[in-house]
Amino acid sequence: MAFVGFGTKAGMVPLHIWKPKVYASAPDNTSSLMAAVMLKIAIYGIVRHLFDFNAIDSSPDYVWLGMGIIIIGSISALVGILYALVENDIKRALAFSSIENVGIIFIGLGLSVVFAAFHLPSLSVLSFIASMFHTLNHSIFKGLLFMTAGSVHYSTHTKNIEDLGGLIKKMPWTAMMFLIGSVAIIGLPSLNGFISEWLTLQSLLAVFQIPSNVLQVSLAFAILAFALTIGLAGATFVRLFGVTFLSKSRSVNAANAIEVPKFMLIGKAILASSCIILGILPFIGMNLIVSAFNLPYMPSSPFETISITNSDDSNFASLMMPGVLVILTSVFVGVFVFVRIIGGKTKTMKYGTWDCGFGNLSEKTQYTATSLAEPIRRIFGVFYKPHNDIDADFYTKKNLYLKKSINVISTTRNIFDEKLYGKTISGSLFVLNKIRKIQSGKVNAYILYIMVTLVALLLFVGFGTHE
Repeated sequence: MAFVGFGTKAGMVPLHIWKPKVYASAPDNTSSLMAAVMLKIAIYGIVRHLFDFNAIDSSPDYVWLGMGIIIIGSISALVGILYALVENDIKRALAFSSIENVGIIFIGLGLSVVFAAFHLPSLSVLSFIASMFHTLNHSIFKGLLFMTAGSVHYSTHTKNIEDLGGLIKKMPWTAMMFLIGSVAIIGLPSLNGFISEWLTLQSLLAVFQIPSNVLQVSLAFAILAFALTIGLAGATFVRLFGVTFLSKSRSVNAANAIEVPKFMLIGKAILASSCIILGILPFIGMNLIVSAFNLPYMPSSPFETISITNSDDSNFASLMMPGVLVILTSVFVGVFVFVRIIGGKTKTMKYGTWDCGFGNLSEKTQYTATSLAEPIRRIFGVFYKPHNDIDADFYTKKNLYLKKSINVISTTRNIFDEKLYGKTISGSLFVLNKIRKIQSGKVNAYILYIMVTLVALLLFVGFGTHE
């Protein structure tokens, strides 16, 4: 019951429908505070109930508790990112993305419980650190993304990404910080989201050490869900950043946008810097988690390797982020030098953009947010239930009908609102409307109700049906 209560506040599926509505309606700075701080109170409550108020042992109850948390986490992660991918309201998309990240946090917590129940303390600590590190990372990059979305709303007076575009030239600092947050949240090196998602993935891959073939096979589906979630997250933030900041402006407000005041950029700069620092030097975040929860030793310097061991103490996986950064930098420099050597001295010639006979390109010739997500919408059509409203205007001349203009509005349906909550609410209202008829407003009817109740109680006592 505690997990249901705290999970509802965290936004786990199917108790998540309040989150996109609240986050989208709240003031922009409040949305950032809710995602970065208030959401974590629910995670804190779950952690306290799981590990402080319970002594997890080898009981099957704890195994299936952990498996239940993993299942809910996998479903939440997948459902959250699927809805974020087709959402055109930038704040609602980020809210659905928060549901996805809560699912990833739950996967780590569930794995920690399962490993602890099977007396695998090293893996249990690893999964717990992965979950808590992702909680810390989510506070940083999701706070950053909501603040940058607030800056876009502040400057353009719209949250609909279909009405944006071209903001990278109008708001370059905001665009750069939104890009940093996007790269962090999809888990690319060398930013902080990569570390926690890498640790979570290694925890999932280590399930072969569980002495149960059934659980090993079951958890393989969690690995598939996690991998699909990460891939869809990449598509989601390519869409959000590309449609919002690249190409041409789609509205007057976007065309007239200006960069927000410097004071509004300071907070975002701090969070963007934190994404970079925790990505390159993850030991800072790990030491913070280790000291807060009094966990066994973990890397305490930037040059110590994050090592994951098997049950026989052999090395299973390892990672040293400064080394990864050196490799990535070397590859980038090498490619740049190679291109410069091969290209040599080049002459630059500028021409007007040309596209299949159209010399003057406009915003109508570029991808929209809806068209960019259309392939995913088709693949998951059973889930989205997409519907297109087409409004066409024709020229009429003799027997010819020529299209003058056409307007297509593509919408998706929220199956949780319709199938679960819609039917639950309508059923409850139907029953309550029937019960409401007993409120007749007549005093003699109410006296009759009291008499019937008294007679029923007397019969109940008289027939000895009480103790």
